[in-house]
Amino acid sequence: VAHAIVDDHAPTGLLMRDSHPCRAIDVQYYRMGSAASRLTPEQIRPEALEGVRLLHLSGITPMLSPTAAAASRRLVELAREAGAKVSFDPNVRHKLGGAAQWAQTAGPLLRDADIVLAGEEELELLTAQPADDAARELLRGGAGEVVIKRPDHSSTVLTADGGWDQSPYAVPVVDPIGAGDGFAAGYLSARLRGLHEDRALAEAACVAALVIQAATDTDGLPTAAARDRALAEFSGGGDPVYR
Repeated sequence: VAHAIVDDHAPTGLLMRDSHPCRAIDVQYYRMGSAASRLTPEQIRPEALEGVRLLHLSGITPMLSPTAAAASRRLVELAREAGAKVSFDPNVRHKLGGAAQWAQTAGPLLRDADIVLAGEEELELLTAQPADDAARELLRGGAGEVVIKRPDHSSTVLTADGGWDQSPYAVPVVDPIGAGDGFAAGYLSARLRGLHEDRALAEAACVAALVIQAATDTDGLPTAAARDRALAEFSGGGDPVYR
């Protein structure tokens, strides 16, 4: 948080989450006019990217405001200058805008990424074509790997060398919120450690499976040792399949 900036004239965005076990999960956002929505490119300093190996962006940030979108583009530019890879998860939230606005604002970031992590429906919304076709087009455009999260909770990673499919691990679901972030954390952690895409996909599915067994977004996130133990227990039917 060394590069965080305080805005004296706008509130911090607030998320309120009700996870009562006997009721449906309810999440309320209070981010209209937040300090984050006033983010500008000038506030993104080059030193913030010094030593960075990977910049991970969410589509939510550029959708907060035009200046936040410009700041997101500035981050990508600085990451390129620093020699860092860029990963992007659209994280489409329809409360922030319609399909056309998402395609216009988040679509370019999708095409700027080295690593894309997106839901099947998100890829279709942002590119107006089937997800697998969109993934192949992104690979031709310069992406190194595209991960597609399927509606049945399976996933696929596509690269120039081929693709791998990963089935979900069968676990009891306590709270599904946070599964996507856990999946991204698992995948990117593995890739930063130099593991192959198929192993990264398996670790991503493992972390997501652990997250959804806990009642909050973050309590299920494992240590590295816990992740490895769980993955060893999960081994079998959930192994990645080359295609």
